Amino acid sequence: MIDVTVSKEDKLRALNRILASKEFNSSPRRRAFLRYIVEAEAAGKGHLIKEYSIAVDAYREDPSFDSSSRSNIRVQARRVREALDRYYADAGAADPLRVVIPVGSYTPIFVDQDPASAALASERAEITSETAPEPAPVASPPEERAGQESWPRFRKLWAVVGLALAACLAALAVTFGAVELPRAPSTRNAMPRVTLDSASLATLKTADSPDLAFASNLRTFLGLYDTVQVTEEAKSDDPLAYRVVLTPLEYTGTRVLLSLSVLGSDGRVIVTERENFSENGEDGPIEAAGKAAALIADRYGIVNQDLMTRKIPDSLRCLLQSHDFIRQPRQDDYPRLKRCLIDATHEPSIASYAYNDLARLMLLHFYSGEETDSDGPLLRQAKDYTQAALDLSSQSISSYVNLFTILRLEGRDSEAEEAARKVLRINANSPEVLARIGMRRVAAGATVEGMGLLKRAVVLAPRPPSVVAVFLFVGAFSLGDTDAAASYSDSPRIEFHPIGLLAKIIVSHMRGDQESVAKYDRLLIERFPTFARDVPGALKRNGMEPAIMTKLLDAVRAAGASCVGSVASTRP
Repeated sequence: MIDVTVSKEDKLRALNRILASKEFNSSPRRRAFLRYIVEAEAAGKGHLIKEYSIAVDAYREDPSFDSSSRSNIRVQARRVREALDRYYADAGAADPLRVVIPVGSYTPIFVDQDPASAALASERAEITSETAPEPAPVASPPEERAGQESWPRFRKLWAVVGLALAACLAALAVTFGAVELPRAPSTRNAMPRVTLDSASLATLKTADSPDLAFASNLRTFLGLYDTVQVTEEAKSDDPLAYRVVLTPLEYTGTRVLLSLSVLGSDGRVIVTERENFSENGEDGPIEAAGKAAALIADRYGIVNQDLMTRKIPDSLRCLLQSHDFIRQPRQDDYPRLKRCLIDATHEPSIASYAYNDLARLMLLHFYSGEETDSDGPLLRQAKDYTQAALDLSSQSISSYVNLFTILRLEGRDSEAEEAARKVLRINANSPEVLARIGMRRVAAGATVEGMGLLKRAVVLAPRPPSVVAVFLFVGAFSLGDTDAAASYSDSPRIEFHPIGLLAKIIVSHMRGDQESVAKYDRLLIERFPTFARDVPGALKRNGMEPAIMTKLLDAVRAAGASCVGSVASTRP
């Protein structure tokens, strides 16, 4: 369906996905062109997009640029259209939203990638190509053409679009079930905002230089996180605003050294890091920018760590507390946290974020051995909250990771794998994405691949949730690497996860420490009574592959823990 139904946020997320692809990340001019036209359209300035504005604003040409004497912009437009076609034929095939640049215009339109909408977009492009030439060169400044409007000729299509939207929403309701979750209106924006400092960007080199490529990719990757909102400028009176300042330190011709500082709205320097990367390759600006974005915007990144020390809206503080719960679950905090997350969904600016955290909370409670709470089955609730998040933001990475997890737990493995491939294509540098897919890989028996993803998540986020160490233990133990398994079992906070306590029991027995076996056995029964009553059933609910389950259960039995009664007579 055409972009009358698409939010600004979804348009920008679609842009960020494309810019991170191989079709665009190697071409600064292609990136600059697409970024400019999509951001201008999303800001409601699509009617101002002309050759002059692209040349001056996107490519930094001299304002005296005379478009009648050059065809570079038209050539670049054709190349961008071709690159978009290649992207949607490959990495973007499963994207929910498609960016289209009709022939005869530089103003992009946005369509859902369902068959009806794709046909509509194709028909529109075909009609336009038959009736309109490439845009006529115009050299006058954009502000002189503010009254021009490019959309009236498409008004006859809106009725068709409305029907397509209704059909799409109906299909989603059938897939996930109806979600009736109240949301009170609010005008507040409780989402933290991050800006790349424009003054520091001006000190970087030309458009083709690796340091500016780093800056462009950093902005792209930041836009893929639902924990922050990327903005054009930071307001000094905005308590939720952060500035990222880049300072070139050294450029040898093969290596680039930049200083990256994150500043609060009051000018405080929160952190300064040095970014050292090569001009290209695996150690190039794309990889470095992905790591830097994770450092800043991950759920356990710099921005959220700083926010926890400051006075912030209650709804945002609730989200940050949910991150702490995921890192260190305490079952007695569960009811309070669920209530405050439901309240946080009343804030439109963070509602999608809150629904995703609610889904994650349901899944964690399910892993602990519970199947229901007072609101019904936990997996059904996780589905409903994930669908609610997708209704608000169809491009949310966290939603697709939740969807992957739910599908895996339901045994819909092929669909789960498609969701995993999709989200890894979008952002393979997100610690959350890597950790959660890595855990499911380990549980399913793809141990080496899963541990690789988990270890990369730890590199990108040195303070990961305790459950990451739990599944690193499971992976190492299933591979017979007892030294590594013992090391992972010593990780901080691992005892706040029921399988982490099983790890403690197993390793304590390996070390001949029966006193600790009894201690952790007691903690398992006290903290996770449902899990302890049926250890095999709980491991199965965690999606554990039968051979791994057998090895863990045999080790728990050999340790002589009192919960052995729940495993002795049951084999997976």
